[in-house]
Amino acid sequence: MIAPQPSVFDGLTSDDDRLDGRLLGELVDRVATLQGRDVSANGVNVLIDDFKKGGFESYVYSWLAPGQSAAPDPMPPEVLDKVSQEGQVISTDWLAHVAVDTGLSRPEVTRRFSVLVPVVVKALMPRGTVPSRAAVQIGLDALKRRAAR
Repeated sequence: MIAPQPSVFDGLTSDDDRLDGRLLGELVDRVATLQGRDVSANGVNVLIDDFKKGGFESYVYSWLAPGQSAAPDPMPPEVLDKVSQEGQVISTDWLAHVAVDTGLSRPEVTRRFSVLVPVVVKALMPRGTVPSRAAVQIGLDALKRRAAR
């Protein structure tokens, strides 16, 4: 029997698939909301810029390394905490809202998003470059369907 090939989507599942699907849906909705505010906006670009402004470009570049088919490594939750202090996509208020909405602790929400964000970025940018706004929307729609499973 041939072992399955690693996939960028491997990081989207865990022992608690329903909860991870809900968190994936929350993240996709957040990126899509930013994309919907301005016809020229690209929600993935805004997310990446949040990490760059926080001084975490190296994480973004590692997620987008060419030839990588497996899910990217999670980032330390402390990185996401720092980005959320000034981030447009992932903000401290939004993380707190998700924590209340899901019944998880704020540190647990941050830990889980530390795994999901790199996978989502890689899934939306498979070639390592920011795709067009339309391509991002198609990717967000596909991720939203996956989250609803």
